[in-house]
Formats: sequence, C-alpha cells, structure tokens
Amino acid sequence: MLVCGDGVQTSDNGAIGPGWKNDMTVILKTGAFALAMTIAASSAQAVTTLGFLNTDATIDAGGAARGVVDGDLFENFGSTSGTVTVLGQASALFTATINPYLPALSGGGFSNSVSISYALNDGPETILPIEPTLGTGAGRQTFTLAANDVLRFGVSGEAGREGNLVTLAVSTVSTMPAAIPLPAGAALFLSAFAALGLVRRRRVKAA
Repeated sequence: MLVCGDGVQTSDNGAIGPGWKNDMTVILKTGAFALAMTIAASSAQAVTTLGFLNTDATIDAGGAARGVVDGDLFENFGSTSGTVTVLGQASALFTATINPYLPALSGGGFSNSVSISYALNDGPETILPIEPTLGTGAGRQTFTLAANDVLRFGVSGEAGREGNLVTLAVSTVSTMPAAIPLPAGAALFLSAFAALGLVRRRRVKAA
C-alpha cells in the first residue's frame, strides 16, 4: 500500500484504497461550510438607508420628507425604521414604492418578502397594502394630524432576486385656520371714525 502526496491511499498496482472516501467526505464538508459562511456574511451586510429612514425628520405643516432603503439581492432589511414629526396641524399623504416588484419564479406570490408598516404616535402598527403596477409595487395612506403628531414607519423582510429599492414619502398640507382679514369697508369706517374724533377735539379747544 502506498500513500500519495495528496493523502489518497493506493495499492502497489495503482488501485485506490478505501481511505479515499473519508478524504473526499472531509473535502466536501469543508467546502460546504465555507460556502455557508460566505452566504451568511453576505446576508449580514447592512442595507443602505437615506432620509428619515436614516435620521428621524421634523417638518412644518406644509412640508415634506422622504426615506429610502436599498437592499441587494436576498438581503434582509432587518427592522429598518424612522419617524416624521409634523409641527403643525395638517393633512398628510404617505406613499410607498417597492422597485422592482416581480412575480416569484414558482409557487405564486412575489420574489421578495418586503413589508412596510406605519403607525400614528404610539398607536398600533398597520401593514400597508401594496399593489403591483408594471413591475413596481405601490401603496398609499392618508392622515389627519394635530400639531406635533409623530408618524412612524418600518420596512422589514427580504429583498428579491434582483434586490429592492424601497422609497417612502410624506407630504403635508397645513389645515391651520387662516387669519380672517379685516374687510376693506371696516378699515375705511375706522379711519373715518378716527378723523371725526379728531375734528371734535379741535372744536372743543376752539370753544
């Protein structure tokens, strides 16, 4: 029996001995472990966040804010979240898009498991329904806000086979009552009244 440089046992006539099976098993297990570690390291990468999904935002009534999270193929979004505080009384429109939003290759459904949630102040989280349109998923929700209300948003799940760019946007319109302007006729009346008072004082002095 001879032992080759690669550890494979052979007999004197060149036949491979039974020990080669154990060697191949070790090699295969080592390769599988390395592949698993590579995949785990790839999936552990942090997604890219911008806007209020990176830093919480504060806007005036009538203002707008945007948050973006970008995940590579099969990347996990974890518990990406952010808030928008609106300082004044306002109505708000929240829109969200997931791009691309592609059907799964098999089994129905879609190739990603991205979920978008919203909540007002400390209220319960609600999942935003997403509708597919020409390869993009979109959803929207409206709010009526008091001053200093806080909108909370979250993105979770896993990106699809081509990655996913998730964009959240909040636009507001102030609903504060406008100051009532003084009618022009009333201003003219007040001016005339003041002038009449001035004339009366002059007459009293003359007497």
